[in-house]
Amino acid sequence: MKLKMSKEDKAREEKWAIESAMSTISRYNEIQKDKALLAKVKKAATEQVKMLGGMVSGIGTAPVKKTLKKK
Repeated sequence: MKLKMSKEDKAREEKWAIESAMSTISRYNEIQKDKALLAKVKKAATEQVKMLGGMVSGIGTAPVKKTLKKK
């Protein structure tokens, strides 16, 4: 069962989404200026990708096209 949202609820949700995005952009800019923190974030992201790579193979690579060899 899907609930219907009123126009006021939709407007409030959209306002929140915009404010959240603005906050995210602001935080991104702060991190970009803090070189030490940026380096730590990049290292942590790399480690996380490596960890996920064990669960999901082929992240970031194009699928390989298999061709049939003629006999």
